[in-house]
Amino acid sequence: MILFDPNGHLVSTQNADELHCFALSIGLQSNWYQTPAVSRKTGKVSSKGPEYAAHYDLTTPRMMLRAARAGAVMVRPREIIKRAWWNWHTPGPNLQKFLARFS
Repeated sequence: MILFDPNGHLVSTQNADELHCFALSIGLQSNWYQTPAVSRKTGKVSSKGPEYAAHYDLTTPRMMLRAARAGAVMVRPREIIKRAWWNWHTPGPNLQKFLARFS
């Protein structure tokens, strides 16, 4: 399932292939793909928020409308975190603590 939030973060609940196929189908360029931020110090994925998940940015209302018409579901940022972002990461203590704020 493809989700996006009002901030324009387009994510997949399944995998990167689904996300890339959908993004290309609505005219996004593959070089716009943003991967999760990884700490240089620890080598772990940052747990700062949904903008650190693998995603594409929908930067205009027109892009958001195109995504919705193609089948993406608009959800609150909190839903992005609950339903998609966690699929991209291995749960660790920092991630669990972060996600607990949204339970």
